[in-house]
Amino acid sequence: LVAIRVSDALTKDEGADTRHYRLISLNVARGNGYSSAETPPFSPDPVREPVYPVFLAVCFKIMGESVLPVQILQSLIDTLSVYLIYLLARHALQDYKRIREAGALIAASFYAVLPCAIRNAVVLVREPLFVFLLLVAIWLLRRFGWRTVTALGCGALLGVGSLCRANLQLLPLALLPVLIYRNGRRAEAWRLASMFVAAHVLVILPWYARNYTSFGFVGISPTLGINLFQRTWNFDLEGSKQPDLRAVIRRATELPDNSGPDSLYPLTVAYR
Repeated sequence: LVAIRVSDALTKDEGADTRHYRLISLNVARGNGYSSAETPPFSPDPVREPVYPVFLAVCFKIMGESVLPVQILQSLIDTLSVYLIYLLARHALQDYKRIREAGALIAASFYAVLPCAIRNAVVLVREPLFVFLLLVAIWLLRRFGWRTVTALGCGALLGVGSLCRANLQLLPLALLPVLIYRNGRRAEAWRLASMFVAAHVLVILPWYARNYTSFGFVGISPTLGINLFQRTWNFDLEGSKQPDLRAVIRRATELPDNSGPDSLYPLTVAYR
């Protein structure tokens, strides 16, 4: 309810991310392909991960191209995330019965009133969906234990989450030794861990193949880590060092609005 009430004030200024997600999703919904261009030719977009734009495209196709239904749906998804945090915290505190309920409520309340979470719920950004997918994967593991169905389900959900936000894609590999160690390093533990990673890889592999055949790079998105790179080395769009980040921002904002992937891709190439 808080998110819906402030939605009008928060969506008047459309940021670059929101603009690209909206353009890609509208093009997908209208049959123009996965493109961030406003006019033909609708060149494929190499930068944005596919899950959130496809989610928006489905919403626009079913509920029309108004933003309000998406804002309401994202607010509901984010509310479910609050409840999942409550369940996970309650499970984590199961050995501390005196503070279990209060601790779970406090953990959920922190996210419920987090300003950036409230704002993200009512703008077209991927964070509400990404947080929900990650929490569902963790909840499935905690609720049903480490078994075949859970390994496959969690691996697939983390794959979908990686296609929503690419910096999640290496998490299953990082979790692999932990899962094997906590389950006794038996043959069964190795089998389940392998299924977990395999499910994750099978979900993200088609997008890897699409980017390699279409753009020549291996990965979900070529921009992974680009924010840290920009703020550390201050490169401009041609890959030349700049005295400060403001020069990079100025160059980026001077690009034409209808250039599709060109609005982000030159900086991405310089980064890579």
